[in-house]
Amino acid sequence: MFEFIGSIVKTLTGFVDGLVTSDEEKSEAVKSIKIVENQLTAKMLEYETKLMEQKASIIKVEAEAASWLQRNWRPIVMLVFTSLVVATWLGFDAPGLTESVKIEVLGIVKLGIGGYIVGRSVEKIAPSISDAFKKNGE
Repeated sequence: MFEFIGSIVKTLTGFVDGLVTSDEEKSEAVKSIKIVENQLTAKMLEYETKLMEQKASIIKVEAEAASWLQRNWRPIVMLVFTSLVVATWLGFDAPGLTESVKIEVLGIVKLGIGGYIVGRSVEKIAPSISDAFKKNGE
């Protein structure tokens, strides 16, 4: 999404260069575009932060649930898939397990681990980045 915003800003800046002739007008137009870019980026980070907070609240509710299974189903699923990947690497395959299924299982493990790492990172840094963009845009 950041790349998309950057490409729009680059296109607008190029459009301004072709449309406006004085350096002062170009500078003002580019400055206005940068302010809008900062505001869009701040709104996007705010949205991503709220989305992460909602996902975290779902996981928190599951973790605090009365049922042991409800609290632990995500870690169990990840352990099962990780075990399948390790078993395959050690040469223990289920009969009839195709290469495409093995790749899909590895993809699930990568997504689960990557999602956890990225989610935790975004959860920790998004508020400070959002605050910085708000200060620059206002």
